[in-house]
Order: sequence, then C-alpha cells, then structure tokens
Amino acid sequence: MPNYRKLEQETLPAGERSLAAASRQPAIAALSVADLMRLIDDLGKAAATAGEPGKNGEVSRADLLGAALRRCTNERRRRGLTPDGKARNTTGAKPVTPKPATTGRTATAKTKTAARGGTRKPAGRKTSETRKPDQRTGSRRVAKASAKPVARIPAPPVSPPAPATESGAAKADATSPAPVTPVEAAEKAARKAARKVAKQAEKEARKAAKQLEKDARRAAMKAAKAAEKAAKKAAKKAARKAASAAKKPKKPSKKG
Repeated sequence: MPNYRKLEQETLPAGERSLAAASRQPAIAALSVADLMRLIDDLGKAAATAGEPGKNGEVSRADLLGAALRRCTNERRRRGLTPDGKARNTTGAKPVTPKPATTGRTATAKTKTAARGGTRKPAGRKTSETRKPDQRTGSRRVAKASAKPVARIPAPPVSPPAPATESGAAKADATSPAPVTPVEAAEKAARKAARKVAKQAEKEARKAAKQLEKDARRAAMKAAKAAEKAAKKAAKKAARKAASAAKKPKKPSKKG
C-alpha cells in the first residue's frame, strides 16, 4: 500500500498539498459546512485538471487528488449533507398508495353473494357419511399368544482341568532349550570371528584381482598407444627420406 501522505508532499504543488492536508483528520472535522463544500469544490476542479490516473501500480497526481476528494465526500455524507450542502430530510412521511376503486359490477356481485348466505357449494356434491364405530369384540382384536413354549438346550457341564502328570513335565523340559556353557559360547564366538575373517580376506582378494586386471588393461592400452605412435613416427621418417631421395639429381654413369 503506497504512503499517500508522503507522496502528496513529494508530488503535489503547495496549493494542492494544502487542500489534501485539509481533507484529513482532524483538520476536516473542524471545518464548517461552507468550508467543507468549498474544499470539495476546489478539489474537484484540481482533480479535473490533474491528468490521467497512474498505471502499473504508480500513483499519479490525479490519484492523490481523487483520494482527497473521496475523503471529503465521505465526511459530507457522514454529516448528512446533500451535494448542495443542505441537510437531508429524514422525517418525511411515506406516500399513501390509493386503493383501486370498486366498479358497480363488483359491488353487485358482492351483494348477491352476501344475500345467498356465504359461499356457494357445487350442486352435485353430497354430504359425507359418518363412519360407524368398530363393533368387533375385544378378543378378536387381540392377537393370540403362541401356545408352543420354546425348548431350552441345557449347557454341557464344565469338567475340571486335569492335573499335570510327570510325562507332561518331562515333555516340557525336553522342548525347553538347554543352557549354554562358557566353552560352547567361546567356540561359537571363535567360529563367528573365523567366518568374518575369511569373508574379509575373500573380499580383499577379489578387490586385489580387480585392481590387477585394471592395471593390466591400462598397461596394454599404454603399450598399444606407444607402438602406434612409434609406427606413425617411423612411417613419417621413411616418407621424408623417400621424398629427399627423389629430389636429389641422379649422377651420369661413366662408360669405359
């Protein structure tokens, strides 16, 4: 939200700056009705010549004067004043809407209806008959109770738990694990350590074999590159020698 008070000090000239300051509280509350209407008139004229409003979030001179004019208009409405500066009439009575006049035909129809004794009933409708009371005896209306009793199945007797026998105790002792002696625990730890050492040695051996294979491939590639380089060098040397030999003139042979 832009700071309009700061923008007014930076953008507006001295006269318009004083008008904008007078539109703020508490200065606007101290104005009389005539001074307030004069301030609204001056701000309206200044806003009309201020140009176009700002675009893309920029606040222009027209925006600042328009905001000051809105503050003055809100103060005028709060005081209950019209745009001319007069007090609003809030005690006026509501206008009474006249009732439509009844014609002669409508009055005659109402008189005939009243003479006949109220609303007219259709000619073909009969009076409804009164319903007869229920003459059945009370025994017929009461539902018969079921004569067959529901048979209950007795629950089986609960037998007491059988006492524990010696064979059961021996069986329980056989299924329970035997206690481990210190010698067995030491042997188990030694076997575990030996497996761990063997596994680590196997891992180191695989790692060393991979490194040797990698070094061998690297040495072979290096030797191949060196041989290729030497072959190219020898070929270039032979080509230069052949070219130099071709350029030398041949000596005439001596005949006896």
